[in-house]
Amino acid sequence: MKTLKELKAAMVPGTTLMVVNHVHPHLSGLRTVLVAQSNRWCLSLPESHPDHGPGNGSWLSVPAASRCTFDGDSVTISRAAQWNDRGPFLTLTFNYQAPA
Repeated sequence: MKTLKELKAAMVPGTTLMVVNHVHPHLSGLRTVLVAQSNRWCLSLPESHPDHGPGNGSWLSVPAASRCTFDGDSVTISRAAQWNDRGPFLTLTFNYQAPA
């Protein structure tokens, strides 16, 4: 994956990916794309979340390409300009393989 266009194509309902939330680590974990719209995606909540269940999710706006760093099957999305720093916000990893 090298472009925002490829990221958008990969974010289809039913796709499972590992999400690392660098701001709220308790929201990290395996997530499934529930809804894909042109400007945002709805991801399932991690199993550890108290509201985890069918149809419950959180919305992620499609980021600007300038906020994305692509590395193979992963993309790291930096924080938006209104944050005090531009550190990482989320890392999305497709084709995630759990450690043995």
